[in-house]
Amino acid sequence: MIKLNQVRLVEQVSRDFNLLLTRAMDATAKSRGYDGIVSLCSYVNSGNPTYAAEAGAGIAYRDAACAYLVDTISRISAGTLPAPSKAEFTAGIPGIVWPE
Repeated sequence: MIKLNQVRLVEQVSRDFNLLLTRAMDATAKSRGYDGIVSLCSYVNSGNPTYAAEAGAGIAYRDAACAYLVDTISRISAGTLPAPSKAEFTAGIPGIVWPE
């Protein structure tokens, strides 16, 4: 049985890591001149081949990063992973592979 303090820890870590992930993804998109990750991904059907390719990379990146978040929170919740520090979590966020 999960104890109440474990539930609270998971809830807090989930909020913290979600915010960290969003900031990291937005910073990555901004490094290419987009307003954030949502803006980057919105170009997926662009008629401009560069924008469309970058959007595809952004979507793959967002998918991988979100899967990392879900996996981390699931493992913390199950008790199979101690909650990493914010720095450890951030360091584990998958990187983007920009098109050439």
